Amino acid sequence: MSSRVEVVVVAGPRGPSREPLRARALALAPPGEAVALATDDPAWGLGCDCCELRGALLAAVTRLVADPAARRLLIDVADATALPDVVAVVQSPYLARVLEFLGTVGVCDDALADAEAGPRPLARLRRAELILVQGDAALADRVRAACPEPRVLPVGPGLEVAAQVLAGGGPGRFGRAVVRERPVELADLEAWLDALPPEVARLDGDALVAQWPGRRAVVRKLGARVRIGSAPAGGLAETRLWAVTTRPRVALADL
Repeated sequence: MSSRVEVVVVAGPRGPSREPLRARALALAPPGEAVALATDDPAWGLGCDCCELRGALLAAVTRLVADPAARRLLIDVADATALPDVVAVVQSPYLARVLEFLGTVGVCDDALADAEAGPRPLARLRRAELILVQGDAALADRVRAACPEPRVLPVGPGLEVAAQVLAGGGPGRFGRAVVRERPVELADLEAWLDALPPEVARLDGDALVAQWPGRRAVVRKLGARVRIGSAPAGGLAETRLWAVTTRPRVALADL
């Protein structure tokens, strides 16, 4: 896995299910490995008009990732916070050495179906790479119509699937393992990732790549966003990737 702390930014209209979802995503990780930060939490100097978001968020993130046990960070964007501002901080050169930005996930539920909600909550989701819909097919269609660019995946009314996508799979936790003993050609790995079914919402792991002897490929996929990085092999003996899908029994081709 990466030596940097993995960051997922979660956005979308706040509702009663957001805090339990955040708590469940943290609980899916080994103790102490995952931490969360809400952009309206006054305990971190955030959420008030007198605080400058960039500076306060930069300081809060720096303090959180200073813990050597922290491997995953979930940043929950409040309704009053601009999503691009948060992403700009996470991707700043100052934090690039300690953070690995995986992408932005929008989450919405049946509360959006309320006519009083209007179009604004959906508009806030348009900058996400992946949108998880905790509702019926009609709500998913409404989100797709309003947000044509992000990948929109229905996950049902419960919290578990959405929490797994936010947390990411791994050994001893959840997710479907894709294992290959021999090194794979880089072009073949890229083609395999591009051909994954859209229901594969997230994929994490390390791969042995023929073109990179003595090194490993750090593979990340969140929605349609794919990144393949290079890191020291660290004793990696085989390719092992973990896929989190939004429905069971999704067929995965051999790598």
